[in-house]
Amino acid sequence: MVKITDVARRAGGSPSTVSYALSGKRPISDATRRRVEEAARELGFRARTGTPAGRPNVLALAAPLRPGVHVPVVMRLAVSVVTTAARHGPTTSVQPGDPDPAAAQRLAERLLREHPALTAVVIHNEPLPAPLIAAFEHLGRHVPAVLSVTALCPDDLAQTPSVPVTSVSLPPDEPGTRAVELLFQKRHGVPVPETTLLPPRLTERSSTRHA
Repeated sequence: MVKITDVARRAGGSPSTVSYALSGKRPISDATRRRVEEAARELGFRARTGTPAGRPNVLALAAPLRPGVHVPVVMRLAVSVVTTAARHGPTTSVQPGDPDPAAAQRLAERLLREHPALTAVVIHNEPLPAPLIAAFEHLGRHVPAVLSVTALCPDDLAQTPSVPVTSVSLPPDEPGTRAVELLFQKRHGVPVPETTLLPPRLTERSSTRHA
């Protein structure tokens, strides 16, 4: 399936430029618009149903980068988010975020300044959903009517903000329980797999809506 990133690559622009050119919602030079239209026509690109061309996909990842945080783990997550999102078309922005209200307000303002067409935010910082959602609401970006928010956090934290947050969680006790079970199986001569994957669990709540 042809994606908006394919059109952007062919036209020599960004996905947001392609979206604006095809929708006419933002001023785009005639030369750029013709180049985008030609690339879309050559590739047979059609905007996805439910994702209007005038609302380009822009995904932001808010993650903690401060003393005490194991940065390599955070960066592995960031790289995986950017790489996977690129396969599906959205422009992606990775931003550091702290949970105090003033920092959350600055983060929301920065994201909207850099990405006016922001459509979704993924938060990898457990205390951040509530203040960041409040900041977006203060700026007129209502969740989920205009902006979808998903958090990587335990279920109990996802249900505390004024808008219950769609979350991806891994029960905190599961890794420890599974590790000890594998250890004792191995101790008693029971074959164990070299790699054990613990599947994450997505719980949909009020902070996201389907396109």
